[in-house]
Amino acid sequence: MTERPAAPAVVAGGRLVVEGRPVDFQPGDSVAAALLRAGQTPGRGGTLCLEGDCGNCLARVDGIAYVRTCQTPARPGLSVVAHPAEGLPALPVVRATAATSTPLGREVEVA
Repeated sequence: MTERPAAPAVVAGGRLVVEGRPVDFQPGDSVAAALLRAGQTPGRGGTLCLEGDCGNCLARVDGIAYVRTCQTPARPGLSVVAHPAEGLPALPVVRATAATSTPLGREVEVA
């Protein structure tokens, strides 16, 4: 049986970079929660379920398109950019050696 990697530790708080501007986040926040607290909406669709089922909170996070911001833990310096209003966001280039690597953390601790 393959062991699952440990969930990332909860960060004590800090700042994200959203569309080039700093946005504060609190301990345990997802990217979407930090944006909502700052009066912004992630992606083009805002938020609906906050459970990763609807896809309304999709944005490009650290250069990776189609990231569900409600399921992505906020980390200091994380770059968040909304998908373009027209057309599709660029897809990341995956190197052959990284094809099976684990993407951003999937566990979000809820307070």
